[in-house]
Amino acid sequence: MSSTSPTNDTIARLVEQLATIVQCLDSFDHRFTMYDNSLIEFNQKLVTASGFGTHHTGASGSRTAGRSAADSSGILPTPNTGKEIDGPQHFKIRVEQPQFDGTNPHAWVFKAEEYFDLYQIPADQRLCLASLMMTGDASSWYQYQKNNNLLHTWHHFVEELKERFDSDYRKDFFGVLSKLRQTTTVAAFRTDFERILNRVTNATEEQLIAMWTAGLKPPLNRELEIRKPLTLQQAFLLSRDLESTMTETLAAWQHVSRKPWQSTSHTTGNTPGGIPPRFQPVTTPITAQPSPSTPPIRRLTMAEKQERDAKGLCYKCDSKLVPGTPMSKHLINVLK
Repeated sequence: MSSTSPTNDTIARLVEQLATIVQCLDSFDHRFTMYDNSLIEFNQKLVTASGFGTHHTGASGSRTAGRSAADSSGILPTPNTGKEIDGPQHFKIRVEQPQFDGTNPHAWVFKAEEYFDLYQIPADQRLCLASLMMTGDASSWYQYQKNNNLLHTWHHFVEELKERFDSDYRKDFFGVLSKLRQTTTVAAFRTDFERILNRVTNATEEQLIAMWTAGLKPPLNRELEIRKPLTLQQAFLLSRDLESTMTETLAAWQHVSRKPWQSTSHTTGNTPGGIPPRFQPVTTPITAQPSPSTPPIRRLTMAEKQERDAKGLCYKCDSKLVPGTPMSKHLINVLK
């Protein structure tokens, strides 16, 4: 009995899960039937109110059903004026369930909740329906959680799923957004900003505008501060317009700076229109002026000085010293 007991328990749990899934599917069928009946009833009321049930064609008074005309084009003509109005489209909305294989859990949770809201799935039925959306590693994880009664509500399931598959679950996205800086264009910066923004919660409009402005390049950020946008969307649009204006202005200045300067040559008389000619600036070549000759410095030892003093020779040359010669013009450097 001990060997068969676990098998019986597993079968019992599977039967219970299958019954829950069948109950969810029955609920879906019931809702689709209600939607179908509502659309049919609305179509009948519209046809009755417009008097389009039947109409005469030709002198013989033959009657044709107005329904056939609507089926061919989906457009209902008004009975008196002959103008066309849009008729009700009788169709079912079929949206594929978003599948989750363990990648990008934040995006999958958003799609799943949109899917549930579209079909008006109650919160107590969302958890069982989520099992049909799991594939791969996510399906194995869900089975373990379900078999061990670790999942209780949809909100609890979402938190557990993000903690298991989202590597950035504990990251401070508010801090990441405040440190984001523009590196290329405003459009690229906005894409990066919005990618992180959808992970930020409880941030005020003033805080988001301040972080966006601080991340812009100068002088774009200063120009945006002067204009004081009231909403983040307004800050996005102003930044884009300011970038376009600055780009066009810079391109115009570069075009002017690249234009060659054309000088008017030296002419005699007046130019047409009485405008005096523009003279090209005359540049005078600068020639190097000869520097005054400076006698070379001659270094003498003490022995050489005494020898020249004894012979009466000049310190700079070998000529005899003549009385009255200004020796101050000669530079004497005696080495001891």
